[in-house]
Amino acid sequence: MEVQYHRVENVKNSSMAVSNIRVAKINRNQHGLRGNLTFLKDIGNNYLLFTEIYHSSLGNNQFTRTPYKLPILGICDFNSYMLNEYRDYLEDVIENLPLDNECPIGARVLVVKDVIFDSNAWPQQGRPGLWKVEMKIVEALTSTNILELHFYINVYDY
Repeated sequence: MEVQYHRVENVKNSSMAVSNIRVAKINRNQHGLRGNLTFLKDIGNNYLLFTEIYHSSLGNNQFTRTPYKLPILGICDFNSYMLNEYRDYLEDVIENLPLDNECPIGARVLVVKDVIFDSNAWPQQGRPGLWKVEMKIVEALTSTNILELHFYINVYDY
């Protein structure tokens, strides 16, 4: 199975967080993520990360919501989880990562440099087609959406 980023939509930016992450061509047959994710103010567990996952079996943007979900986590908890599980990989491709026990996470610019999707990280039950992953960061008390990104991922079966 081959997995590649197709595109990224920066749906919502705010006075708290700004993204210019995009899909860039790395070489003839690989695409990766490149850009910046900027947190303009300190952000803690009072901001939650929501994820919805959709699938289009024909790759024609007619998506069906899937039962796959990531748990709703506070930003600090999500950061700790990601660094505990994927530290070696993340440190190579993202500059200025926060410490795993840093909470609230200070204002910073995360520099994303040529992140290529590792096909081995894709779950075996992930069918071929076009996948859409919606990620939102929401302020817990007011439900204010401060950042929303949509990642489109192509999965090819050999």
